[in-house]
Amino acid sequence: MFLGATLYVHNAIEAAQFYCKAFGMTIGYNAQNSDGTYLHAELEKNDQSIFAVSESQDEETRKAMLNAKVSQISRCCG
Repeated sequence: MFLGATLYVHNAIEAAQFYCKAFGMTIGYNAQNSDGTYLHAELEKNDQSIFAVSESQDEETRKAMLNAKVSQISRCCG
């Protein structure tokens, strides 16, 4: 098993469905919160877990992830 990263997103179920369709992945091991959202959902390709998505209601976490990505892009390609 290779698991790269976990994406903390709002609307994790929709995000997982999008990634599955866009990248030809399937949802592997997953656990749900009491409201039915994904606590953790591993997305697989060729029977290997590539990354996971998790529901995050925490706006600060989502902002921090976005800022980190923007910072990486700026360093790389800015």
